[in-house]
Parts: sequence; C-alpha cells; structure tokens
Amino acid sequence: MNTIGSITINGLVYCYGWADDEDLKGSNDFGFTDYQKQEICISKSLCDGQVERTASHEVTHAVLSAYGWGNVIRFSAEDVCEIVSNLGSEILRDSKEIAEKMKKER
Repeated sequence: MNTIGSITINGLVYCYGWADDEDLKGSNDFGFTDYQKQEICISKSLCDGQVERTASHEVTHAVLSAYGWGNVIRFSAEDVCEIVSNLGSEILRDSKEIAEKMKKER
C-alpha cells in the first residue's frame, strides 16, 4: 500500500492509501480494510465517485470493527439505527477526508 494518511477511530490509528495491484489481483474489490494491519486500501483505478463511495464503505468496516461490531453477522433495525445515530457522523467525516486526500494524490 502507498500510504497517503491516517485517521483515528476509537483510539486505533488506521493508515489509508492506494492498494497495490497484487493486493487486488483476481478480485472484484474496489478496496479492502485490513483489521490486523489497521489499513484501508482503495484501488487507484476507480473514478472519483467510486473512490468516495469505497472510502465510505471501507471506513464503515473499520468503524464497526473498532467499536466491537465487526463480528456481528446480522443487525436488527434497532442496531442499525443505533450505529447510524452514534457513528454516522464519524463515518462521513473520515470517509470525506480520505476521499479528498486520495483524489489529490493521483
């Protein structure tokens, strides 16, 4: 991964950047989150809109994991409301920061 920056989620520092080609080889992924390395990687081949959506998607994975929701397979409607009301603004803020910095680093 070519690191561009970092964000802090519930005390955990996640680095983010462009995914190396071999990381995405043979996959349909636009990006991925590595919880052990605390990395968010996004494919450089995406258009700006896809970078924004993928950053939001991957930040959501990282936030869910950082707050203990990472292993939940099914969420109730009440769970989703609780997550969105408590963590939605953090997800939006962090994903916007990542997308803006990454688009500038092309």
